[in-house]
Amino acid sequence: MSRSNPTQAFWRDPALPFVESRRACRSRACYKPHSHPTYSIGAVDDGTSAFTGVAAQEKEAALIEFIGDCDSGQVSCIETPSIPSQLSEQIRPALDFLHATPAVNVTLDRLARLAGMSRYRVIRAFRAVTGMTPHAWQLNRRINLARERIREGDDISDVAHHLGFADQAHFQRVFKAHVGTTPGRFRA
Repeated sequence: MSRSNPTQAFWRDPALPFVESRRACRSRACYKPHSHPTYSIGAVDDGTSAFTGVAAQEKEAALIEFIGDCDSGQVSCIETPSIPSQLSEQIRPALDFLHATPAVNVTLDRLARLAGMSRYRVIRAFRAVTGMTPHAWQLNRRINLARERIREGDDISDVAHHLGFADQAHFQRVFKAHVGTTPGRFRA
């Protein structure tokens, strides 16, 4: 735990760059829907938390492999949503564009044209395939890139600017909604 805030801490090790852990005691954080480019491990010691994901069986298998085989009578399975493969392929051009240009504010009209769908349909397709709306997916992508750049030591205001946030306050609000802490505390 950090001395500045004894109720939360991040654990990262350069030898395991694909793993990150956050410990939060008495946290009341509410997260926006998001994903991680790393294995992210958390424990809920009081209250409840809900997990949803697109590749639920893969995540369940990785978790079981990570913690070892346990009594299956005490573990409930995560149901995998059914996603039509043609829907994934149809929104692929829009997803690829967002992935390649995270700092660009893209209109829903442009994404709809890229996917060959109406604006309404592209929102529904994104939610079905990724679990998020196009805007939420893009913000999540930006925050994951920000986490990486902050870990590498980049200046927080530079990160906010280069990832297309209106200002540092906007970046801080979005970062905290996804990560549960401010960029400065994440860095520490």
